[in-house]
Amino acid sequence: MQNLIHFDWAIKKLLRDKANFVVLEGFLTVVLNQQIKILEILESESNQEDESDKLDEWIYFLKNSKIPDSFTAPGLKEAREVLAEMKMSASERRAYEAFNKRLRDIASANFTKEADIYFARKEGMQKGREESKKEMVLTSIKAGLDNDTISKITGLAIEEIEEIRKS
Repeated sequence: MQNLIHFDWAIKKLLRDKANFVVLEGFLTVVLNQQIKILEILESESNQEDESDKLDEWIYFLKNSKIPDSFTAPGLKEAREVLAEMKMSASERRAYEAFNKRLRDIASANFTKEADIYFARKEGMQKGREESKKEMVLTSIKAGLDNDTISKITGLAIEEIEEIRKS
């Protein structure tokens, strides 16, 4: 019996050779479930086979669930991390997830502290402005200014000025 070639190798060869339009059209017609007619394949550097062909690295990963350290194709670093997590035992995965949850909790707590500080400062500045306006109203009252003039200077409503006068 004759050995069959690997699907991934065959597809790569088909995609790189213009003489295989008919075979490639038939394959794509079946896969896409619609009639495909290839008019031309764009010639580019990426259509040429060379030693830096990263597609081979991805195909190796998909077939073997392994990524050698020498592989450099884009996205394989992230795939290596996902693969490592997928290969963990149940207890290792629980410990890993607990560790990640702890990191998220710490980050959340730090964010909450920073937000609290920000809002406390904002509230303190607002209170400081209010106190400053109140002092300005008291100084203006002592200087004998009327409520309308004080309102124009401070931006406070007449009712607020009258409350300060009463206190």
